[in-house]
Amino acid sequence: MELVKAIRDAVGYNIELAGDAWMSWNYNFSLKMLKKLEKYEMSWVEEPLLPDDFESMKLLSEKTDIPIAEGEHHYYLYDVKHLLDSGIRIIQCDSVWAGGITSMKK
Repeated sequence: MELVKAIRDAVGYNIELAGDAWMSWNYNFSLKMLKKLEKYEMSWVEEPLLPDDFESMKLLSEKTDIPIAEGEHHYYLYDVKHLLDSGIRIIQCDSVWAGGITSMKK
């Protein structure tokens, strides 16, 4: 929290600020952190949860104003469908891992 505050204070609110949790948080910790981070107007937080925890993604997406970004560890079209169904709106698939640009467009 101190690091995010220091960065926000340094760059102001005209600059987008995002963070990456690298799949290291569980649902309860994610919700607690995102609620605290809301006052810093984060543009998104990337991968707070494990990639297959679609149920928690849905709950988290419904309970915070900070968009959740997911997809780097999803490689198939049906995974992206699960992400969208879970309320994830920032899809960040790695084009090399996900079968290329054509696959990602689908």
